[in-house]
Amino acid sequence: MLFSHWAGKVSVRIQRYRLDATGKLFDLQADPGQNRDIAHEQPNIAARLSAAVTQWSTELLADLKTDDRPFTVGYSEFPSPNFPLAMACPTALSAGVPALPTVPSFRIGPVPKTASPGTFQ
Repeated sequence: MLFSHWAGKVSVRIQRYRLDATGKLFDLQADPGQNRDIAHEQPNIAARLSAAVTQWSTELLADLKTDDRPFTVGYSEFPSPNFPLAMACPTALSAGVPALPTVPSFRIGPVPKTASPGTFQ
């Protein structure tokens, strides 16, 4: 199973099906555009994926709100990467208004000399 988490919403997919954050189930083979909710046609699959989301969220997201580790972006040869402000502050993206990052756990700054390309700390 592949889980996706963004802004408090979780979805999950398996080879053929995807359950979105609102509980809609899509058959990715028959409906790759994800236009038709089939949760009522496949209640067992929808229930199994929903239970998996609940378990995954309970196990992995419980401590997420208290996680204050820095999120390092870049590496020593490119210490100041440029990217849209909305990426640094999801609330700015959802509100459609530029804003300064307000998430205390998100920090952009000098990259430690020990960091190398492709390394996340």
